[in-house]
Amino acid sequence: MMIHAPPKQGVSTVCRHICTQMRTAATAVVLFATAARSDDLPVTRQADALWSQLIPSNAAVKSYVTNLAQVLARYIEVEADRLETKHVIFAIDQVANLSLHQWEALRGLLESLRSQRRLSCFALLAGQSEVLSLPKRMNRHLRHTLVAEFFLASHRLRGIYPDELGDVLQFYDATRFPLPDGPTYTQHFCPSGWERGLRLASYSQVMQEAFTRILQSTGKGGKELGMEYVAGAARRFLLGAEAATGGDPAALTSLAQASVAQSGFREALILLGNPEADALDNNAATYPGWR
Repeated sequence: MMIHAPPKQGVSTVCRHICTQMRTAATAVVLFATAARSDDLPVTRQADALWSQLIPSNAAVKSYVTNLAQVLARYIEVEADRLETKHVIFAIDQVANLSLHQWEALRGLLESLRSQRRLSCFALLAGQSEVLSLPKRMNRHLRHTLVAEFFLASHRLRGIYPDELGDVLQFYDATRFPLPDGPTYTQHFCPSGWERGLRLASYSQVMQEAFTRILQSTGKGGKELGMEYVAGAARRFLLGAEAATGGDPAALTSLAQASVAQSGFREALILLGNPEADALDNNAATYPGWR
């Protein structure tokens, strides 16, 4: 399964959260890696670069090893026996960084685990909008099997609509941070404001209008807010509200507007344009040096 989203939409966070939940459930062997660019490595070393990221640090091999794929497969087999499961999850973030050789090696490893070790393997792949260009790039290299293996189930992680902002900000007022029995997120960062009755959700309408003005003024036709920009605006507001004297409503309203303006959302819309349309452009499917 592939999950993708434009930059700053939280796809990496979602991928890590899914892995955390699956590890807690202990019903599958879960391996996680953030793919790094390997185009500068010789082709013969690219697969090992991926395996070394997937092998957990507690399974590090002390002796000289020439076949990391076998080390990884053996680790998976031992963990599957320990957990009494046949399920294996390969979670890889930033998959646009994988080379063609690494895609082929990953497919080969999955097939080997399925056929030789009778394990049920599932790939959870995550990346930003550029992953939309990968199927065309693979087809141009006549790697249709890779497309069938990894891209038939592709899901877009959407951002937040402005009218959903109130529901999101309520979590800051209700979620305990950093301890489950401690103060709420808002109370932690703004204790005196909390005592005065300040709640972040009370300024959701102000922030919603500010974000909407940015969407309309840039003329990019976007309708979604990246979670990182919302979180950034919320943090700026809470830290600034704690420093504000007396909790003046007009000052806090201005602070909420300024927090949105300083979130970087406007600059991102202008600089990034439409990443998804760019990825689907035919010219984006060509990638010099991809091997």
